[in-house]
Amino acid sequence: MNENENDHYDLNRTLAAIAADASGSGSSHEVIAKLSEHVASAVDGADGCAVSLNLGDGHIVTVGATDPDLDAADRFQNELGEGPCLESFRETEVVHVQDLRVDQRWPRWAKPVSEQLGFRSILSAHMTTQQRRVGALNVYARRADAFTERDVAQIPFFAAHAAAAIAAARQVEQLREALVSRTRIGQAEGIVMERHGIQEEEAFALLTRLSQHRNEKLRDVAETIVARRLIPEDPLDT
Repeated sequence: MNENENDHYDLNRTLAAIAADASGSGSSHEVIAKLSEHVASAVDGADGCAVSLNLGDGHIVTVGATDPDLDAADRFQNELGEGPCLESFRETEVVHVQDLRVDQRWPRWAKPVSEQLGFRSILSAHMTTQQRRVGALNVYARRADAFTERDVAQIPFFAAHAAAAIAAARQVEQLREALVSRTRIGQAEGIVMERHGIQEEEAFALLTRLSQHRNEKLRDVAETIVARRLIPEDPLDT
């Protein structure tokens, strides 16, 4: 097997591992932690990997960091409003830092990250799906010029598969939450039907009125009724 074939084999093996984790039963945070480990292992010069998730307000949060110093690096970015992960998230190009001590793009961020945390090289690629910008995939190294042209070329593939894996894990979580909510609401309906001798539609209407009157989610109202076996007074009767 020649060098190019080895590169393709390593790339495909990592992408397959990311896809396998996404199809499992873990939470989105567990999926992110595993994919960070896969990417950190696949990039030869890497000392750590983390995912910066989009919070929707211009800020990011670090998840699945393989090195606790990566959390600090992202925290500095949020505080200062500059850095490669933020830039990668906002743009479509891979951000490649060969030596943070001489790179002039983010001077306020570079100083504490290079001097206090010891990171010198960084690769950051934006993660996006058709629906939204998920965040950025970030690989760090503590020596200068740690990443090769191959690493720069492969990081977008890792980022694309990571975005899909995270989106899939989130969808599974949402489905689970919806199923739990539907189950609790159904149980609460049963309690209301039994206590008041009414039909399912009337029981659901009562739960809806309670939700609106108390400014609580329908699921929370149902949880209270199921847990306490007590039915609050109907707002129409007050």
